[in-house]
Amino acid sequence: RIHAGASGTLPRWRCRPGVPLGEKRHVNQLGDLTVWPDHLAYKACEDLLEEQSSRCWLRYESDLSFAIPRGATCCSKTLGCDHLAQFGTSKCRSVARGGGPFLLRRSSELPEQLLRKLGFLDGSMNESVEEALHVFCHVQANKRALRMASVRILDLSTTSAKLEQLKSVALSTKEHGRWQIAPLDTAVRQHLFGRNILPSKDAKRSEVLNAMTDCVSRCGQTPMKTNGLVWQYTLHILNYSDPSRRQIPL
Repeated sequence: RIHAGASGTLPRWRCRPGVPLGEKRHVNQLGDLTVWPDHLAYKACEDLLEEQSSRCWLRYESDLSFAIPRGATCCSKTLGCDHLAQFGTSKCRSVARGGGPFLLRRSSELPEQLLRKLGFLDGSMNESVEEALHVFCHVQANKRALRMASVRILDLSTTSAKLEQLKSVALSTKEHGRWQIAPLDTAVRQHLFGRNILPSKDAKRSEVLNAMTDCVSRCGQTPMKTNGLVWQYTLHILNYSDPSRRQIPL
């Protein structure tokens, strides 16, 4: 069982630190363990090993994928007073908005399950697996993690090969599973409203999609679907005027 702690507003989900303790916890039926922040996770692991030093541990068979989703991060200086009071830092905010950690068992459906859990794939407006992979690999935190692991999923020629590569990465104990969730349209709505393109920040989804499609097309880009469209608008319009926020090639 994985759940969020109730003490304060700081998300202290329980399951794994920066080593494969989540899978170890599941295999050995250890109960609840702290997963984040890292220093508390390592302390929980250390305490557990000391308390049960004589225990015979079961070996992890690399059949589980752990993930602790995160929202997009921003500079703490740009957070409003309400967000600072609620989360403390931008990093805490991103983890809290990720929705909480989860485990997936090895299977042929694992890559699609991961994409669905992270919001990149669904059965309505984001049904394209190829587009879901494209956006997953391009959002900031995921791009950084894949680059540091020297994994180039999008260089593969077929969708099945890309999914298999994602599966290998997701099951690897070298990765911490700190994946960024699909982009939200909150900042896009604010930007479109500020440019008097939307009547309000709470405009209907269809109005937002039409506005994004028009703006992205004017930038010379071929509009993608919902998540891809939000990513395109953020990349080519929201971040265009700020060189420090422009994405570098994979």
